[in-house]
Amino acid sequence: RREQGLSSPDAVRYAFSTVGMALWVTSLALIAGFLVLSLSAFELNSSMAQLTAITIMLALVADFLLLPTLLMKFDEMNQKGEAENAQAQ
Repeated sequence: RREQGLSSPDAVRYAFSTVGMALWVTSLALIAGFLVLSLSAFELNSSMAQLTAITIMLALVADFLLLPTLLMKFDEMNQKGEAENAQAQ
């Protein structure tokens, strides 16, 4: 929603309020599916499923904890760069 003039924190809040639940549900469904697959007697399938479930869990945590901070920091850096370019011209 940056194109609508929202600040970075407001844009992040808007994004999570609109897609946050879908992200949770999709991730939890995938984690559950891979955890079921981890019960397989075939060791290769079981190990792959465990690693995949852990990876999806870590990605979900990163999406909600790290991504907003990074987005706001990059936007701040971008705005500083644009201001410096405007002053140089």
